Amino acid sequence: MSTRSEENHSLKNNLSNRAEEKRLEELYSYHILDTERDDDFDALATLAAKICGTAVAQINFIDEDSQWSKSCIGAEMDRIPREHSFCDHTIRHDEDMIVPDMLEDERFKGNLFVENDPNVRFYAGIAIKSENRHNIGTICVIDVEPKELNEHQLDSLKILAKEIEVRLKLRKTNIQLEESNQQLNQTATFLKNSADLMFLIDPKLFKIREINRDVIKLLGYHPHELQDQPLSVLKPGQVFLEELNHWAGSDLEKFEFECRLQSKNSDKTWFNVQITKVDELWYATARQIEKRKQIEEKHRDTLKILKNAQRIAKVGNWAWYPQTGELIWSGEIHHLMGTDPDNYSPSIKTFMQMIPEEDRHILENTIQRIIGGGSIEHFEHRVVRKDGQLIYVTQRGEIERNEHGEAVKVIGILQDITESKQAEEKILESLKEKEVMLAEIHHRVKNNLSIIIGMLQLEEFNTDNLQASEIMNSIISRIRSMALVHENLYQTATFTYVPFDKLIEDLIKTTLKSNHYSNNPNIVIEADDVCLNINQAIPFALAVNQLIYLCFSEYENQIIFSLSDKGQSVELRIQAEGESFFSKLTENESNSVNLFKTLLTQFKGSYMINNSKSAGQLLISFDKSDNKGSSAGNFSG
Repeated sequence: MSTRSEENHSLKNNLSNRAEEKRLEELYSYHILDTERDDDFDALATLAAKICGTAVAQINFIDEDSQWSKSCIGAEMDRIPREHSFCDHTIRHDEDMIVPDMLEDERFKGNLFVENDPNVRFYAGIAIKSENRHNIGTICVIDVEPKELNEHQLDSLKILAKEIEVRLKLRKTNIQLEESNQQLNQTATFLKNSADLMFLIDPKLFKIREINRDVIKLLGYHPHELQDQPLSVLKPGQVFLEELNHWAGSDLEKFEFECRLQSKNSDKTWFNVQITKVDELWYATARQIEKRKQIEEKHRDTLKILKNAQRIAKVGNWAWYPQTGELIWSGEIHHLMGTDPDNYSPSIKTFMQMIPEEDRHILENTIQRIIGGGSIEHFEHRVVRKDGQLIYVTQRGEIERNEHGEAVKVIGILQDITESKQAEEKILESLKEKEVMLAEIHHRVKNNLSIIIGMLQLEEFNTDNLQASEIMNSIISRIRSMALVHENLYQTATFTYVPFDKLIEDLIKTTLKSNHYSNNPNIVIEADDVCLNINQAIPFALAVNQLIYLCFSEYENQIIFSLSDKGQSVELRIQAEGESFFSKLTENESNSVNLFKTLLTQFKGSYMINNSKSAGQLLISFDKSDNKGSSAGNFSG
């Protein structure tokens, strides 16, 4: 029993190893690893992050021992060991991998990137498959907060994975085509300088007079077996003989034809035959071109693959000759435009008529730029097909110029992007709905806070307990500070950053008013343009509120607030006459002081007091954070 179990285990390992070898072979065939960043792949990753609402999106490929990122949006990551890769788990199965909370998953809660910075909590990955359905990589989205994806988001990720597969296939086909062209050119150069068979032909009797000994190796005949034999013994074919007879009756000096010659054992081999008339004899040479013919056949197959790839990707190619005005479309562009290549001759004028009037300036400006000496920039516009259907297309190209700098040939591609545009419009519509919802949320939060303030004021009015009244006043003041932040937030465009330079004056006045101070200090505010993330704005506002509560109750002289933007950090400097102004912060550890210090930690701030005999100065400083959501940590790849 033990031996049979070990044999089964060994068999599974062998099958697994062979599958992995095949997967790696497929991956390497795309020549994608360690290539430059690509705007098209970055755009797909950015779209994935926006659709799923995550901080990070990546397009990764898994080789033998590491994960390499072709695109990484929201983080700086290039290559990591395979054992730390979440995507390695994704490619091992044919199912999509969704992990709502890494800490709840036994496979990942001990992972390096879960236990340590960036403390990943959410992951969703879709496998990218090769042409033979091997999982070679993934498109994934990552966040530092637990998360769930809805059906629309998951379907969108799958569509993006399919789009990546199409682009990889097109890239691979282009590389193969370039290699085939290079091989074909090299072979053609060699064949031009070689002749395999040399023989003399009697032009009156069409008989072979002499032939070189290479015929033994090439056709299996000994030279004497072909001497004085009719040329037809080599079975060159009816078309060859008809063309040869036609040439024989002409004044042309040279004849050239490609045909198949039959060997002694009846095998057929392709030759390029050239014959020249000299002194009542025909001098003939024949180069074996069997290999070239095979390559041409493969080349035709490759072109067919490229044509199919263009059809799948809805991409066609074109060529424009500015000096003659000639415009040439590939078959796929005719298909995209709904035109018949046999009955429709494209031109700049007729193509311009297919473009809606409000988009025509895009093509006109591109043409003027080419003529003026500029390069072609990627451009998009709409086109009305022959059947009346409106589609969106994108174009890009390259220019060939003569020695005077004049454009002589422009080649490019045109791609139908209607589906992606429609998807983009749906996403933008969804984002607009989200913005309206966020504005409504912040507005309602502010209104609800106002209701709470009103209820607390009513309770304060009805109480005779002085200490309870002071506590409620303090709470009301803090709630008003939070309400101010939300009021300013829903009036912004992004609903994420608060213009604190506009907020601070209202904050100070509201706090002083809420605490019913008998004295009215002269407040001077000097503020740079400072925008803070909501995760910093609320605790910073509460800290200022608490500082006023601690230090301003018995002060009536001038107090200067200076809010400064230092690029990556923010400073708030407060100056007041008298060295004892900030004494409550230094002389006791009351709950109020501890609350102030706790609020500082919420936005990772620090403070420093500098007292002199004439004045006191408090400096609060902290680094800006772009972190969104409730997480306080920063994500880095």
